[in-house]
Amino acid sequence: MRKTKLHIRHKRISLIAKLEELESSHCDSCERPRGVVKESTYACQGCPVFAEIRAIGDELNNLSNQQRIDSAPEELTRTTYLDLRDRGWLQEEICKHYGIGHSSFRFFLISNGLAQQPDEGEKKKNIITMTAEEYYEMQEAGLNDKQIAESIGVAPQSIMRWKRRKGVGSYADKEICSN
Repeated sequence: MRKTKLHIRHKRISLIAKLEELESSHCDSCERPRGVVKESTYACQGCPVFAEIRAIGDELNNLSNQQRIDSAPEELTRTTYLDLRDRGWLQEEICKHYGIGHSSFRFFLISNGLAQQPDEGEKKKNIITMTAEEYYEMQEAGLNDKQIAESIGVAPQSIMRWKRRKGVGSYADKEICSN
């Protein structure tokens, strides 16, 4: 059973309070050899309080790890994908968030009826029908090549080839040339 975030938070607060109490009641009055920096643990390693402090630190680390595991995203479903897409998430962001590779994500889309599977023997054609002006308008709106490619349904490499064939540079290049 997963621990709730609130339970983990209370446990962390309790452990930190215990650490502060041990440090203030023991460490501040400890007789360490001269020249040893307070943050150094070398001189403290034989101390039973040091062992207790170390154990509390380990427990805090374990709680942090548990919280990361508990807050990991649930499995990607058709509904969550549609919700994220409606909120403006790019496919790349969804892949990164859920730790899914691009081919696995493509399989997810196809198997959930969210993308068409190419027919056997039919090569996908990345035909770009936009004009250079439309491209510059998209860049002016703040989109990069990857986002432009996704918005028109082609691979980012297709944008690069199209730009090379058409002699299209970046929007900044266009501004310099027109001045």
